[in-house]
Amino acid sequence: MVDVPVLAEVAGDEGLARDQRDQDDVLVASLVSALDGTQRPVVLVTSALGYEGRAGVVARLGRALALTGYRALVVSADLERSKLHDELGLSLGLGLTDLLEVLERTGGADLPPELLERATNNVLQPREGDRLIGRLSAITAGTKPQDPGPLVSGRPMERFVQIAKGLSVDYVLVDGPSLLGPLDSQTLSRAVDYTLLVSCPRRLPVRKVGELREKLDGLADKPAGLLALGR
Repeated sequence: MVDVPVLAEVAGDEGLARDQRDQDDVLVASLVSALDGTQRPVVLVTSALGYEGRAGVVARLGRALALTGYRALVVSADLERSKLHDELGLSLGLGLTDLLEVLERTGGADLPPELLERATNNVLQPREGDRLIGRLSAITAGTKPQDPGPLVSGRPMERFVQIAKGLSVDYVLVDGPSLLGPLDSQTLSRAVDYTLLVSCPRRLPVRKVGELREKLDGLADKPAGLLALGR
């Protein structure tokens, strides 16, 4: 369908809602291998359309990284149709929009540490005697902006990615807008280290395939992989 190497295949987005540790292990191993040698990689997780199970994949992969022993941070950058907070059982609260608006006002200066700490939610963290030895943190989409385009597609988001790479984490997963949606994931993709395309082929209309290929051509200078959901 598209000329992107397949990172992994799973049974379907409905399977992601159940405990499938074997699939988790495959996803983590495939991602770690693809990013071998990249220090504190930032991964953009996107999809062709907005209903392909992307937020569920980000939540599942974040948890799997933590359970494997990594420190993972997941960030909701789909500011119009955020679902990641629901997948993690969080309220929107203070989040990415609020951080980006500060960066926009200050011209990209560093974020106040106390503000970044308030926006970061602890989802999973080590406990004595627990098999969990990593950590999962999350930054929700936050306050819904009137016009999310300039924030997520412009300099504020690029600056946030730079800041994220300096945090005490091993992996940053960014739940980004869909490639064929009203917001621009291509600009964001240029700021990250890797783009993971979540695709459920049975949900992608044939008429959209050509448009998707054109969008993916714009990512040609960045490593990318395909996570195929379903058959």
